[in-house]
Amino acid sequence: MAPEGLILEERVRGEPDPPPDQTSSAPTQSLKQGSYASIDAPQPAVSIEVEPDVLLRYVPPGDEVVGVTMLNFLKHFPLPPQTPLLAHATAVVEQLLQRYPKVPM
Repeated sequence: MAPEGLILEERVRGEPDPPPDQTSSAPTQSLKQGSYASIDAPQPAVSIEVEPDVLLRYVPPGDEVVGVTMLNFLKHFPLPPQTPLLAHATAVVEQLLQRYPKVPM
């Protein structure tokens, strides 16, 4: 089950962060460039790459994960047949949050 307050959105590389009121709660079918998942509302945070194209976001000095940025999402996490994209993206984020409950420092 997705963490309460999980927000998934699509973003093209180099595009500035949108204000929190302009984020989408459902990604579109084109998550090839990048996607972002935040826990509750997006907030300013620092990113650390923990796997190729997978960045965990946290607010120092804490190590709690507040978001996940995934570049080239479908390249790294191919969409299984007959699986809705939103369900797949949510499952991937859940697995990442289980693997990385805190930012490895």
